[in-house]
Amino acid sequence: MRRWVFGVMAVILLVLSGCAAETKPVETSLFAMNIYMTFTAYGDNAQEALDASVQLIRTVESRWSVTDDASEIYQANHSGGRPVCVSEETAALISFALEMAEQTQGALDPTIYPVLTAWGFTADDKQIPSQEQIDTLMTQVDYSKIQLEGETLTVPEGMQLDLGAVGKGYASDLVTEVLRKYRVESAFISLGGNIQTVGSRPDGSDWRIGIRGPLGEGQLGCFGNQ
Repeated sequence: MRRWVFGVMAVILLVLSGCAAETKPVETSLFAMNIYMTFTAYGDNAQEALDASVQLIRTVESRWSVTDDASEIYQANHSGGRPVCVSEETAALISFALEMAEQTQGALDPTIYPVLTAWGFTADDKQIPSQEQIDTLMTQVDYSKIQLEGETLTVPEGMQLDLGAVGKGYASDLVTEVLRKYRVESAFISLGGNIQTVGSRPDGSDWRIGIRGPLGEGQLGCFGNQ
């Protein structure tokens, strides 16, 4: 009888230890796109999936940077109005940004970068530009003048694209695609304020995300999987 009890206990311990191993998180973090990013994934392919995700982030950052003179966006911004070829991912992101600009009637305009620069938002020297300076720069802001034909991009001379308003969210979508490609069924990724989840938590319960209320301390709204 005692041997039978010990045998059952041993089987239970093995099962529990196996579950613990299966739900052990794999985590990685990096600083990219001027924000701190954290990735957490579960499963047999979690490490490979996160390695591929980090490589993806590094790749798109090198293509979308407005300050890296080797990036596709920088080259388009400084092309003197000549067409340049961009990658498929960059073309897809620009197309999405232009679509959002159209839907918001220009409230989100990816050509606002010259104005951002005047305020010093892209550097450490914050300043308040004059209204005259802003008015002059606003003549260079007009998303409708950006031409995208397939993977050929033309930015008119004097104008500059900045995809920061949509780039991080779009990159998080690309990361979730990578995770699913590696058959990761449970993951949580944070690109600054851009949160994405894959599947449910390892125990099958919903992910829950808290969003701090903007109007006062102590306000917190929680949302789970739908």
